[in-house]
Amino acid sequence: MAAGGSSTLRVAVAAFIGMVVSAPAVFSVNPLLLKPMVAEFTWGRSTLAAGYVVAAPVMALLYLIIGPAFDRFGVRRILIPGTVIFGLSVAMFTQLDGSVWQFLLIKGIVAATGSLITGIAFGKVVSRHFSTNRGLMLGICLGGGGGLGMAVLPLIGDYVFVQFGWRATYFAMAMIAVAVGLPAALALPRDASGSRIAAVPETGLAAGVALRSPVFLMLLLTTFLACGVLNGAQAHMAAIMTDKGLSSKDAAISLSIYAAALMVGQFGIGWLLDRVASPKIAVPIFIVAFCGILLLHAGGTRVPLLLGAILLGLGAGSEYGVLPYMLTRYFGLKAFGTLYASIYAAAAIGTGVGPMSWASPLI
Repeated sequence: MAAGGSSTLRVAVAAFIGMVVSAPAVFSVNPLLLKPMVAEFTWGRSTLAAGYVVAAPVMALLYLIIGPAFDRFGVRRILIPGTVIFGLSVAMFTQLDGSVWQFLLIKGIVAATGSLITGIAFGKVVSRHFSTNRGLMLGICLGGGGGLGMAVLPLIGDYVFVQFGWRATYFAMAMIAVAVGLPAALALPRDASGSRIAAVPETGLAAGVALRSPVFLMLLLTTFLACGVLNGAQAHMAAIMTDKGLSSKDAAISLSIYAAALMVGQFGIGWLLDRVASPKIAVPIFIVAFCGILLLHAGGTRVPLLLGAILLGLGAGSEYGVLPYMLTRYFGLKAFGTLYASIYAAAAIGTGVGPMSWASPLI
């Protein structure tokens, strides 16, 4: 841990809370609202899947801009206004009137603003202020915080949806993102310049060198393929559950179970990476995720379907936990924002393609 125990604790707590209401956590409510929106507007599910395709290049492009900006200006200066803008953009979903083009436009805006509120920001802050036990702290802050948000927000969303409908659910998510996320952003240190908090020196490879590395290119390809499969399954998970006879409550529970398993996977892999820093650790991760997908596809009753959600979450969480740690160990901290943003860009493209590949059998 870097010097200054109380200061680094502040960083960890702020990052954890910020990840609870980060963009991926807020987006975890989307699968719950898929079928109600389709029913109201008489869209095919491929229309909503097309929203992911629109969002993917927007997020990928913005990640490539935001990452270097974090490296240059610091996280706090971008995260504070970004949190407010993101909340306002999510609230725009309440104004949908059935126009597909309006939906795709808003989806693109939310994707753009959501690129500001992700693990790129919090991962950079945590990595900069922790040297020893970095894998564990990344697992706790990114995995624990993000997993908690993805576990709790769908349950809150389901309650609001049952009581007030899907529009109110989007409004509630927007308000929660700002009310919780803004204080967390304000609590982060001024890490670009003039910081009074001791931090790990930002040494390592320059961005241009690291981006051309075969190791980094392999990480990009792996991220793209894995996120296409894993997020494609997660995006349709609630619909898969209800299509196979489970209730909407069970569908919400499956999303929360998935998120809880995601959190366990990231926490566990972070602890393990501090002790076994080997890329071979990814092999069992993919096997677990594959088994989860098989159960979601073939399962017909509650137990195997929920078990599939657990295994998928464990695999996805472990994969997400490996990436930031491996970046800091292979390439250092000098260009972490740029490199992690590139990983997020590959993930965004995979996430955009994945849901469409799952849509056809579900229309």
